[in-house]
Amino acid sequence: MTIPPPEPSPVPFPPLGELLRRLGVRLQRSKGQHYLRDREVCRRIAELTALAEPHAALEVGAGIGNLTVELARTAHAVTAVELEERFSEWHEYLAAAYGPIRFLYGDFLARPWEELTEGAEEGLPWVGVGNLPYQLTSSILFRFLEAPVPFRRLVFMVQREVADRICSEPGERRAGALTYKIALQYEARREFTVPPEAFLPPPKVHSAVIVLDPLPSPAYGSPEERAALHRFVERVFQYRRKTLGNAMAMGKLTTDRAAAEEVLARCGVDPKRRPETLSLEELIHLAHATLGMEPDK
Repeated sequence: MTIPPPEPSPVPFPPLGELLRRLGVRLQRSKGQHYLRDREVCRRIAELTALAEPHAALEVGAGIGNLTVELARTAHAVTAVELEERFSEWHEYLAAAYGPIRFLYGDFLARPWEELTEGAEEGLPWVGVGNLPYQLTSSILFRFLEAPVPFRRLVFMVQREVADRICSEPGERRAGALTYKIALQYEARREFTVPPEAFLPPPKVHSAVIVLDPLPSPAYGSPEERAALHRFVERVFQYRRKTLGNAMAMGKLTTDRAAAEEVLARCGVDPKRRPETLSLEELIHLAHATLGMEPDK
């Protein structure tokens, strides 16, 4: 493919189908390849990442870069991570025409944070953003939750059902492990729904854009306490359809059900309740009592 040289004013971004044909790319639905083609959705996502001060954006899954170039309009610097190097020539054009954009290739989940966040001006706050692959949503979100870099905001497009679960309040029926992990440090809200026809090829489900804003103070005092709380959440929600007495014993949080019931009694929690009925405060108190740890703050 012959890519035109950068122009003083970037040309309009070509339609997705046309661009993929020019690049010789055939999408494989079996691999979960659903590229966002609605430019208005890209603009809305970029606007949600905008802070009142200069910032750097870390994008997961740049694809053909139509969201990336919108981020370049709102961010002081953009680092865009993409698994497929076959877009590299096109990306070079985008970086030259739209900048300031830095493209990295490889698995976001395997890239060291030092590489992901280098290159931006020191002291700039970071925002995380991306159209997340459905099958990797939890893994990517968990990595952001455990990042050594503080993120001022996270804006992601995920499957609508996952968005509903993330934005549920702890204690609601739809709440899951992801709900509680996020609630420990972020306030989550759903901004808007995205229909299947906004993608190529269209998925079989609707998507939704969520925004995570950090709490003034997280519900833990150290990375070690956060890791312990995450571990408790993971194990008890492995058996979310079981009662808490059974879930804690089956998740190896206690030696047996009797020991689980003893801890639950000390915390004033009915052992017949299920994990998703716990408020965030109850879960934190129960985790501390079960794991024998003191709050770090």
